[in-house]
Amino acid sequence: MKITTADLNYLRKKKPIQKSEERIFVKPHFKPFAGNKTEMRYAQHLGFMKHGGAILAYVFQPFGMKLADKTYYHPDFLVVTPDCLEIHEVKARGKSGWSSMRDDANVKIKVASKLFPWFRFVLVHIDND
Repeated sequence: MKITTADLNYLRKKKPIQKSEERIFVKPHFKPFAGNKTEMRYAQHLGFMKHGGAILAYVFQPFGMKLADKTYYHPDFLVVTPDCLEIHEVKARGKSGWSSMRDDANVKIKVASKLFPWFRFVLVHIDND
């Protein structure tokens, strides 16, 4: 495609875009997997489930959910199943059998499940080897 003199003259006469007319572009961010070993093991498990057709897709830490002023819950995984959207929270279980879940995380999951009833919340405990 050649640019003619008429095209150049047209571009020179064109008014600059006003601020109200500017388009806003959202730059997608694809960050590498930054989870811990337990979350990495569970991501592998989800990958096998996706390959087998049990789930359609999954995303690691897709978004933050605002629970109150200055209080957010960042789920570990969003899992898309054929019938619903699930939020999976992954916690390691120590040799004693107790979960590594803190009290504030427990409360955040319970509050999020009440505020966002269209998600199915799943708490996953994985044994540390």
